[in-house]
Amino acid sequence: MKEYLSQKLKEVHLELESIDMDGDISIEVAVSMIEYLEKCLIDIRKKILSLKNVEEEDEIVFFKEIKPEILGFVLYFNKIHTIELKCPNGRVMIW
Repeated sequence: MKEYLSQKLKEVHLELESIDMDGDISIEVAVSMIEYLEKCLIDIRKKILSLKNVEEEDEIVFFKEIKPEILGFVLYFNKIHTIELKCPNGRVMIW
């Protein structure tokens, strides 16, 4: 189980490295990352539920290390999405 969790976390980090975190992140990128991260959490949940016996140590690792890190990225991209939605789009308003 630990190998699966560490592999999923590596996949998340590789996906994050593929985008420019220091530059401008568009709404589309933020939404796609939110969807990807939520899919990862769903996949992990399904994997855990499919196992008959989950060790207590694996649960602790998941809830203390893996899930908070992934959810932190979900919150980060959600905040970027919210900020980008509130920005003006550059249209000239005609009164």
